Amino acid sequence: MQTNENLISIIHIIQPVSIAEHCDISDSIIGPNVSIGEHTIIRHSIIKDSIIGAYAQLETAIFHQSIVGSDAFLKGLSQSLNIGDSTEIDFS
Repeated sequence: MQTNENLISIIHIIQPVSIAEHCDISDSIIGPNVSIGEHTIIRHSIIKDSIIGAYAQLETAIFHQSIVGSDAFLKGLSQSLNIGDSTEIDFS
């Protein structure tokens, strides 16, 4: 049985990047030119030249030149995208 203590998360940050407090980012590449709002969760994603709102959740996403509103959920996307607050999209 594997526990969370044995898992390794890799995060690569390419400046300039602004990451607010209480974000949970794992297995992702962030930057350059990215701003991430507070309490955002990002997993298995590549984000560059984008603004991500607070309380957003991104999984298995590749974004460039995108704006993601607060409290949005996106999974399985690879493109440039602008979506508003409280949006949920699952492309998987």
